[in-house]
Amino acid sequence: MKKYFVSMLTLLFCLILMFPAGAQTLTGDKQALVNKINLEGQQLQTQTQFTETAQGSAEYRITRLDGTLLMMTKELANIQGAKLNLDYQINSPAQQLGFKWKLSYNGKDYQGDVFLSGSQIIFTKDVLQLIKDINPAQDVPDPKSVPQYIYVDDPELANMWWAMLDSTKVQQMVPRLTNLIAFIVEAMPDKSVRVSGDKITLQLDQQDLKDAILSLTAKIKAEPDRFATLLAEYVTTVDATQSFAETKAQILRDLQDSIKNGEFPPTVEQIDQFFKETGLTLESLSYTMPEGTNGAGTFNLSLRFDDQKNVAGHINMVTEQTRNGDKLDGKLSLDVKVNIKDQGMDVGASMSGTYSQSKTSAASDSSLQVNVLSGQLPLLNIGLNVLSKANVDKNVKVDVPTLTPANSVDLKSLMPEDKVEAKGLLPIPGREQPVNVVLNGQPIGFDVQPFVQDKRTMVPVRNLAQALGGHVYFTNNNEVHIIKGNKNIVMFIGEDKYIVNGITRQMDVPVSVKAGRTMVPLRFVAEELGCQIGLADNTVYLRTK
Repeated sequence: MKKYFVSMLTLLFCLILMFPAGAQTLTGDKQALVNKINLEGQQLQTQTQFTETAQGSAEYRITRLDGTLLMMTKELANIQGAKLNLDYQINSPAQQLGFKWKLSYNGKDYQGDVFLSGSQIIFTKDVLQLIKDINPAQDVPDPKSVPQYIYVDDPELANMWWAMLDSTKVQQMVPRLTNLIAFIVEAMPDKSVRVSGDKITLQLDQQDLKDAILSLTAKIKAEPDRFATLLAEYVTTVDATQSFAETKAQILRDLQDSIKNGEFPPTVEQIDQFFKETGLTLESLSYTMPEGTNGAGTFNLSLRFDDQKNVAGHINMVTEQTRNGDKLDGKLSLDVKVNIKDQGMDVGASMSGTYSQSKTSAASDSSLQVNVLSGQLPLLNIGLNVLSKANVDKNVKVDVPTLTPANSVDLKSLMPEDKVEAKGLLPIPGREQPVNVVLNGQPIGFDVQPFVQDKRTMVPVRNLAQALGGHVYFTNNNEVHIIKGNKNIVMFIGEDKYIVNGITRQMDVPVSVKAGRTMVPLRFVAEELGCQIGLADNTVYLRTK
């Protein structure tokens, strides 16, 4: 039940992003909103040049870093006042990217280069000295004994990176998100969208949000195939590892099961109960924008949450922007406060900045502040300033070095295989050990063979979660959501941290992708979903509690 509430909230807040919409027959104020979103989408499509052929720079400066936590880690305390400068050139069609970096750290200056060319990651040996100075205990080769360039050939990582920069992905995403947003607009309360003069205003409060969820879920029940098609098209554009047919079928199965069980669509009472349990309160959401291309717009969001058990806080966000022709100028402020009651901890984060952008240039200046308190004791204070600028350059040239046996070395050859594998730096081909998985006496079928890597059993997440009664969906490029009952697990491809109901936890191996399937460490997922685990020979035995 809660899974679908989360889905509805996510879909509704897609409107905040003002991605393009259209292709549906609407009238009056809603049609004006759809037309405006479509204009914003056209502007979005022109921004892809910044990830195609461009050059730019960025500066990251640590303005504050203190607190009692840092007293335990000297290396972190030394970051106070550090500054990193990056100058980059990018040519995505040629799959070439180059960074020149300069770092001021602990009273010393370091510099070097990093390149991404096809599937190769190349960096100058300067980085080795930096690693040794930051952590003298770190086992790295002596820079004097290493050639100028160190490289890693990693097609999987490179493919993820180039896919992220692929402008055609945005071009494909626009028309798919177009129809999905229009579907949502059709279900919006009429009173929430108003046109006055040359201004369009979208406005929601708590009751409007409840009405929108009720209307949208009813619409989904009435048009399940259309909704599943629209959502699956968008999801599989964002995550190319997912099959459209499989994703759509899964959405339809989930809907049919929930409708059959009486869980969907929710009643007014169930919606009220959901907001009561989560403590989520939309105090206000207002977005005013010009009906045409040019003019000023403002966005205001005030959201509070209090689960009455452990977590409470608020999110406030304000943006102002003005467009004149192809020039966009704006400013943003964000304030987040979270109180973790059982730990007596308060976490605060604030961000502010300005930005400007045209078809061929962009610049931003922003600052971030993070504060963590335990009672009156300051655990951590972080301040970060970021300056960036970029210019489209059709003739950009990335000076990727030509590697030879004399001037370069493969990272794998710099340390023994067992150390490389143990540190998780590189996968070692041929080391994967096949394994079987049995649940309550019955073997689980997997569409990619489970294997043991770094002493952990890796399995396809969708097969495992479904066998344990859970559901899986993917968001963004690397987020994997596993939902069962009131438990929501979020894992990230390429990362060894995961989140369970908002609490971050640690694994000892990262999530990976093999043969188009997302592979996760079995033990962490199975235990989170309530299983006991046993092991004999090459078989893992699971038993539900």
